[in-house]
Amino acid sequence: MFLMTFLGILFFFAASMILFLRLYVDIDQEKQRFKKLYKVGLTTKEMANMLSRELRMIFIAAPISGMLIAFVYIATFAKDGGGLSERLLMNFLSICGFYICLQLLYYLNQFHNCLIYKF
Repeated sequence: MFLMTFLGILFFFAASMILFLRLYVDIDQEKQRFKKLYKVGLTTKEMANMLSRELRMIFIAAPISGMLIAFVYIATFAKDGGGLSERLLMNFLSICGFYICLQLLYYLNQFHNCLIYKF
């Protein structure tokens, strides 16, 4: 259990760093794209909706699919250890809930920072 918790924390930090670096590297390209779209006639509200949709896919879809894969692994390993207990399931769900809350906070922070740039 300790090893699984350690690996989970390690993967959480790795995923956060990859997301941060991806957003940081792509921000100049996105600024140029939004400037061109603004010249064409797209409003700021429409650009914010488009940006929100793109960020939501990065921040929400990937962790949820990762949690589904993690559940399959936990269920497989628990099968050898006597089955999926209620305690193990509650621990898994609490860690997933905590991770989703952190991802949502990070998403809101990044979305707010992108809006501050005013495209």
